[in-house]
Amino acid sequence: MEDAKALRRHTAAHDLFHRLHSIAADEAFVRRAVSWFPGAEAIPNQRCGNWYCDPTQTSARYAYFKSTDGHIHVWDFNLRRSNLGLATHAEEVGGVILVDSTRRGKRMPDALSKTVPIWCAVINAALGLSTDVFLPAFISPSERAQIEARIPAWAARLRASALPLPRLARPLRPFFVHPGTRVPPVVEGDWTPVVCLCASRSVGDGDDVPAVTRLGPGRTVGFEYVPGAGDDDELWGRGLTPALFHAHKDRLLAADREGLPALVDDLVAASTAGPTPSRQSGDLVPTSVSPRFALALGPPTHPLPAETIDHVLVVAEPVKKPPFVVGDTIHLPSAKVSPTDFSFALREIAAHVATLNGRVLLRPAPGVGPKDVLALALALICAVPGLDEDPVARHTKATIAERLQKLVSLWPEGNPPRAALKRINEFLMSPAR
Repeated sequence: MEDAKALRRHTAAHDLFHRLHSIAADEAFVRRAVSWFPGAEAIPNQRCGNWYCDPTQTSARYAYFKSTDGHIHVWDFNLRRSNLGLATHAEEVGGVILVDSTRRGKRMPDALSKTVPIWCAVINAALGLSTDVFLPAFISPSERAQIEARIPAWAARLRASALPLPRLARPLRPFFVHPGTRVPPVVEGDWTPVVCLCASRSVGDGDDVPAVTRLGPGRTVGFEYVPGAGDDDELWGRGLTPALFHAHKDRLLAADREGLPALVDDLVAASTAGPTPSRQSGDLVPTSVSPRFALALGPPTHPLPAETIDHVLVVAEPVKKPPFVVGDTIHLPSAKVSPTDFSFALREIAAHVATLNGRVLLRPAPGVGPKDVLALALALICAVPGLDEDPVARHTKATIAERLQKLVSLWPEGNPPRAALKRINEFLMSPAR
């Protein structure tokens, strides 16, 4: 019997049908829970949280709290994922609701149960607003004590960093909500609430586990519930994105299990075959990162308008061999797939930019992500004379990290991948430079 249950769970976890119906059930809980906090703004935690947040009803604000920073014995306040602009935004709007989920075996993801509470406590301590640390009741006394003991050092590290500290009038306080919550927490006192909302049910802990989707009067469809169904969508989603799911949710849920994959394939094909959606007006307004260097990556967390631009360089799709600079177009290989070519490209691109006089703007071509542009921007600021407003004779990991912090504070979604940062550090600290 147990083997049969395990097989059924395994099948459901890898089945598109069960996944989408589970997401829809959890999203319905999210909508209900959000109504408990009128005035607070619901924001998905990247990336999984997007599946549970209908973009027509929730915020487009960027938030990225990683569970790794809350794992036991590796707790951290990560300066590359500081989310400081979100702290200011939370106070301005009267509170935020961060939405995420977790797979079987946990009541809440570590991102919500520990990473966010650490974030609140560190910012409060760095600003001298509060020394309190609020964690869910299920965190053990030992783990709680170890986290509390680390807050002062993390706060000191934040104050000593290059990141611009938010100006808050009230401390941040996390509140915790999940499908097992029977009575919503009372948000009162002189705090800015940061509600940590877990969408997924904890199977076996008394939660009401859904098994049926109601499609209309007299029509239902059964499914096997998958906790944290929105996770790892690259393994099961067939290219379906949260935005496509929310836009076509009724059609997707009404499809039978056999016909669902073909419907998803059609929706994905139609979404990629049409013209690339134009960005909203102002999304790519140049933003200064130094007197001679600007980026156009979308709205920064705080505006720094650029003045006259003399040279516009466009970061286009990667190529596998040189030249990596063709006119005003730059091709940056993947640091993960082609690390050697990535390093060669950095040298060629930096040498080209060094020949340019005046102000330089770096912007992405359609389809190029902000992480690639920000990685290249970091390398250029550090490598090209005159681009850094605070140049150093020889870069170290600390000076490179300082410049990265400034960039990521403007565009949190542009945080470069580890593989790129490793190659950039090697390039900048090479004895040959």
